[in-house]
Parts: sequence; C-alpha cells; structure tokens
Amino acid sequence: MNTFKTKWKEGITKIDSFFNMLFDYFMKFFRKYYLWIAFAFILAISFFVRYAFFDYLSGDMHNFLLQWFNHLKANGGLKAMGDYPWTNTIGVRAGDYPVSYITLLALLSYLPFEGIVSIKLLSVFFDYVLAIGAVLIIREFNKNSYFSLLAFAILVFFPTSILNSAVWGQCDQLYVALIVWTVLFLIKKKHFLAMIFLGLALATKLQTTFFLPVLIFMWLAKKFKLRYLLVMFLVIFLTFIPSYIAGAPFSMPFNMYRSQIGLYTNANYGAGSLYAFFEFPKLYAGIKRVGVYVAFIAIGVTLLVLFHYKVPATPKNIIYVTALFSLVSPFFLPHMHERYFYMADAFLIIYVLVFKRKYIYAALMSFSSVLTYTHFLTGQYIFKFLDKDCVRLSALINLGLIIALIIDAKSVLEKEPAEELLELETEQSEV
Repeated sequence: MNTFKTKWKEGITKIDSFFNMLFDYFMKFFRKYYLWIAFAFILAISFFVRYAFFDYLSGDMHNFLLQWFNHLKANGGLKAMGDYPWTNTIGVRAGDYPVSYITLLALLSYLPFEGIVSIKLLSVFFDYVLAIGAVLIIREFNKNSYFSLLAFAILVFFPTSILNSAVWGQCDQLYVALIVWTVLFLIKKKHFLAMIFLGLALATKLQTTFFLPVLIFMWLAKKFKLRYLLVMFLVIFLTFIPSYIAGAPFSMPFNMYRSQIGLYTNANYGAGSLYAFFEFPKLYAGIKRVGVYVAFIAIGVTLLVLFHYKVPATPKNIIYVTALFSLVSPFFLPHMHERYFYMADAFLIIYVLVFKRKYIYAALMSFSSVLTYTHFLTGQYIFKFLDKDCVRLSALINLGLIIALIIDAKSVLEKEPAEELLELETEQSEV
C-alpha cells in the first residue's frame, strides 16, 4: 500500500514537473517573441474582419472588375491581353484601367478561386504591403517596437482601408502602397529603388501623379536628379511587355492613359473636393480647363512657397510635403472620385505618427472619406438629414486639413538638413 502511494506521488510529481517545464518554455518563448505574437494576432484579426466582407458585391465589382476577370479566365488569362480593352467584345465592359492592373487580374485568373475572392485578396494583400511600408517609414524616426506595433494596428484597421479593399474591391491601395515604399526609399536616399516602385505605381494607376510634385520639391531642393525618372519610365514600359507578347498593338498601353484623362466629364464624382461646393452637372470644355488650371496654380504656388523659403528636402520634410500634396492635388483637381483621397488617408496617418502631434488630423481624414464612401457603397448618406451635404462636409474637412497643415509648416518643417545640424552640434561640443 505504501509502495503504491509512493509511486502515485512520484507520478504526480513527474506530471507536475512536466507541465511546469512546458509552462517555463512557453513563458520563455512568449517573453522573447510576445511582440511578434501580438503582430500575428493583429494580422489575423484584421484579415478575418476583411474576409467577412468578401461576399459583398459593389457596383464596380459587378459592372467592371468581375466582367474583366471572368473574360480573362475564360480566354486563357494572359492570352486575352492581346485585344484589351475589349471594346468590340460582346458581354464584357470595355476596359479602362492601365494594363499592369489587368495583367495582375490575368495572373489571378489561373488560381482556383472565385473572381470576387481573387480580386479582393489582391487588394487586401496590398493593404498589408502599405502598412508594413508605413511602419518602416515611422521606424526611421522612432525605433520603439511598441509604437511600431500600434502604428501597424492603426494602418490595418483605419476605416477606408477595409472599405476600399474588402468591401469595394477597388485597387487604390496598390498604387498608394507603392508610393509609400517610394517615400521610404527616398528618405533612405535610395533613389534607384524609389523610382522602381514609383514606376510600378504609375503603371498601376494614373492618380500616382498626385505624388509627382514631391519629386519637383526634392529637385528644387537639389536632393533629386531628374535622370532617375528614366528608371521610372523604363519600369512602366516593362509592365507593357505581357500585353505585347499576347499580341496587343504597341500604342495600346499608352492609349489607356490617354483614355482615362478624358474619361470623366462631371465636375465631381462624390469626392470631398473643391467642386463639391458647386452644382455643375457637366463640365464643358472651357470649365474643365479652368478646373485643371486652378489645380496647377494651387500646386505651383505651394511649390513656389516651399522654394522661396528654401525648405530642405530632409526625411521629415518629405513626409510633410507628401501629406500636403496628397490633399492639395485631389482637392483642387476636377473629376475626382471619393476614393482618390486614399493617398491622403494613408499619409495623414504617417504624418501624425512620425511627428507625434495632432492625431485628430488622421481621424478627421478617415471620417471625411467615410462620409463619401458610404453613399457609393450603400446608396445612402451616413447622415440622412444632411443628404448630399455630406459630400460638402467632407470637402470642408479636407479644406480645413489643408489649412491646418499649412499652419503646421512653421513648427514642423526642418530648416536645415539633419546631417548639417549634426555636424554643427559636433563642432559646438568640441569647442
């Protein structure tokens, strides 16, 4: 009997030791990798939130994206690129997106997934490409891992990120993600890599031109050489090759950009822009030119002021200028859709996290975009008592953010390059 009790106690002790050992190993692993565990948890939750909306069929998805995808899938994927934009094809809407995005759809058509799932998975993937690139930018100024994790969480959960990719199924995060990586390499002074990413962005979406004033700012500050633009144009041309292999005419990819420029005629397409304040059902030729001139004047004056005050193209200044132009460009340009402020959504978040100030800017920008997104996605305005004035409220918020950023300039813009300041501090300490 005593022998049995002894063995029983020994057995219990061994079991306790085993579980204590497992617990110790787990705690050791957790202490070492708890930030990565938290990252994986945020990643998983953010994906499942997006996946919950994969069944939602937006107007763009039904009328355009799915038609293009199904046509590609039924006609050999990349082989169907030969007669893009399918203007004479019965049963499919003519394409009006740049060929690089259609090439991505063609590649996705080989996967064993439904079209809506494949298209939204592509957009969601670039949500994370954007978030990781933005976190890497933020880490250039703040190496704190907890802050990086918080930044990642904000970037994968901000409303328009989920609405644009998982609900709408649109591709604005593609070109904005590539612009984010462009900025990352610009502030790291890796201009060759930056132009590769900018070329891919411009090949994907014409709205990448919103970023070009930043390059002009850097060039005026003598921190960017125009010869690097050759890399960008080469990358754009390389994205045309799959369509050429499929038999497309040489001019076709170029014509897609030309067709997009003249595709829209209304002053405003639900965007919180300057033209939300005016009731122009159609923009006639003269009025269209005026709108474009107003935009160029606004961008030109902004660049002129930056040049006049000799604002250096330091990393922080590049982020400020990018955030500013991400708002100024779509606000003053006519023919804007609500989702063309997506670049502003992303860079206002990056701006406030880098400068650690006025976080309300990012919240207001997201709210502004939600005001305009909901009408397109649901057919109703978020505030029914305001009705169409929701778009004007969005425009007022965007205008207020532009003014706020301009006011911020005096307190946030660096007056000297960081290297020169460091050298000056070193000299002073030696004295």
